[in-house]
Amino acid sequence: MGFLVLICLLVIVTYLINKYSKGNELSKRDVLIGWVVKLGFGSLYLFIFLFYYGDGILYGDSNSFFNDSKLLSLLAIDEPFEYFKLLIGLTDIDSPIVWSYLKETNLWSYSGTGDFINDNRLIIKVNSVIHLFSFSNLYVHTLIHVLFSFIGIKLIFKTFSDFVKRKRLFWYALVCLPSLSFWSGAILKESLLIFGLGVLFFSLKNLRVKISISYLVLLSVGVLFITYNKPYTGLIVFPLSLLVVIGDYFNWSIIKLKTVSIFVLLIFLFLMFAPTRINLTDKVSIKQKNLINLGRGGVFFITDSSFCFFDYKLNSNFEMVSDSMIKVNVESKGEYKLFGKHTFKRFTIAKSNKTFAHYLSQIPSTSYFETEPINYSVLQLIKSIPSALINVHLRPFPWDSGDKLKWFAFIQNLLLITLLLLSIYYKRQLYNKDKWMLFILILSSLFITFLIGWTTPIFGAIVRYKVPVDLFIIIISFILLKPKQYENF
Repeated sequence: MGFLVLICLLVIVTYLINKYSKGNELSKRDVLIGWVVKLGFGSLYLFIFLFYYGDGILYGDSNSFFNDSKLLSLLAIDEPFEYFKLLIGLTDIDSPIVWSYLKETNLWSYSGTGDFINDNRLIIKVNSVIHLFSFSNLYVHTLIHVLFSFIGIKLIFKTFSDFVKRKRLFWYALVCLPSLSFWSGAILKESLLIFGLGVLFFSLKNLRVKISISYLVLLSVGVLFITYNKPYTGLIVFPLSLLVVIGDYFNWSIIKLKTVSIFVLLIFLFLMFAPTRINLTDKVSIKQKNLINLGRGGVFFITDSSFCFFDYKLNSNFEMVSDSMIKVNVESKGEYKLFGKHTFKRFTIAKSNKTFAHYLSQIPSTSYFETEPINYSVLQLIKSIPSALINVHLRPFPWDSGDKLKWFAFIQNLLLITLLLLSIYYKRQLYNKDKWMLFILILSSLFITFLIGWTTPIFGAIVRYKVPVDLFIIIISFILLKPKQYENF
């Protein structure tokens, strides 16, 4: 039945895309080619993570999201009212009925580690809904995620096409950029992120023209999808995107833009010294520590009060007693972090029959690299800015650690830098409105780059996390670029 659903959905969606594709100087052919390209990248992701990495079993986060959401869909079948309350955030997840399903998941309880926002639950909820009609067919889920991404890209194109002179080339750059279509064509947060960004930008564009309930609802959906799916992107892009409204109010005054830029930079500096709850330096330090542990490999599980980490060499000291529960068979030394606290502390856990919620058992990453710990130091945060820029926009270099796929990332980085340099060289005349939009996109790109570069010592993770940065570079480049008749390339 799952394959029948897949075929029906594919036919229906392709028919609708063909029927309603028009406007913005794109032909139906252009849009359909874009859809086929997106499907191709989604299929490529499945092939690589099913057979290159997974030996026939889906590898990585996609597998966890798929399996966790399947468990959640069982709650929908058995307790539909409780499931509905869970979807909208009104249920008590500690209630015996709900927890009996959630306790078997791997990623649902990750918020217990003290993160500001749990960025796993939205994608688990979305896929639990898909399970209700997919018959748990992996390809149906992939198709839906490709559709999310495609809709997002189409809305991003419609939003920024007014700023772009080479519209068709802009469209094909959006759908053909490997990292953008590859990572957003899978059961991953990136597909929902692209959808959320598209909805956010499109609704803001239309709200500037007319305030309506429908566009306010769309705005809320966009904010929800980027903030609860990728907090580091949402908490940067949404506030900065509101500058479009401010710019419109001040008739795109450059003087006001300079004032706003100073104000934004002061806020960024303030966050480095802010109270603990919103302190940027603290948040970066904690996240960096978590990702260093992840890159080095280890066993991770959650107790009643803390998040625990053990070196992967001690993996044999632990036993999985179910798909989501683990116990300690041999006394082991590791580190723990109390919920809501900043630092990891060394401790020894005794052998026992008590079980804990298993989060992850991760072999050391082949693309891990050593990085200077921020360690709650504002000075170190500032000193790390150049390395953050290099790690995100230039690396992995050919001589860096990692498998053969690093070459694709390296080549794409060169292509993006080349595109940006060409667009600067062939820069068109910019109007004040263009400058405001570029300011928003450049700041969004830089701030996200800093956060990724500061926290992530794994090239494989950087390539995926920087999808919004790559997207913004494409948009920035095409806003800058002159119409074709003015250049020789």
